[in-house]
Amino acid sequence: MTARCVVILRAALLVLVAGSAAPALGAPDEVSLRRAGVPPALVPWAQASATGDWSSVNAWGQIGAWGLAPAALTGVRPTRVLSEPRVQVRAWIARERAVWATIHRLGLAAGAGREVCVASACGTVTASSLLAACRNGCAGPDSPLRRWHAGAGCDDLPGLCHRLLTWRNHDVADIVGSRQ
Repeated sequence: MTARCVVILRAALLVLVAGSAAPALGAPDEVSLRRAGVPPALVPWAQASATGDWSSVNAWGQIGAWGLAPAALTGVRPTRVLSEPRVQVRAWIARERAVWATIHRLGLAAGAGREVCVASACGTVTASSLLAACRNGCAGPDSPLRRWHAGAGCDDLPGLCHRLLTWRNHDVADIVGSRQ
């Protein structure tokens, strides 16, 4: 059985288990995010970052509003995460903080404040830009964010630069520990 088949089977099993244990909670909106413990200033970031509903399980087995990997959840069952938005918010914030720690450890936080331009749109990179750019991984030596940090331009990395522009200016101080 291939690794992809295993992932799909796990996702199907999670859907079956979660479907019997977790009520359909809907998409995270401002009210539900606040009730679940998202700090008020972080609500717009949480809404923009959500990729599913509170009770979602995607094809790769990632769960909840932000596609959390069950293997990365320590000390909590996936069914609990799917049925308790507060648990999901704590796991999501922990993941965002871990991404920021990686950005910092790799020296990529120094990219905040740089200007990027794609086509005729220009803007200043912020902490939220970097968080969004690192969502799909930035630790690998050939990641787009690391290549940009090393000097590659937006002509070489238009997708990354578009993401850096699109996701800037969100208040993520509750994740990064300071105001942008």
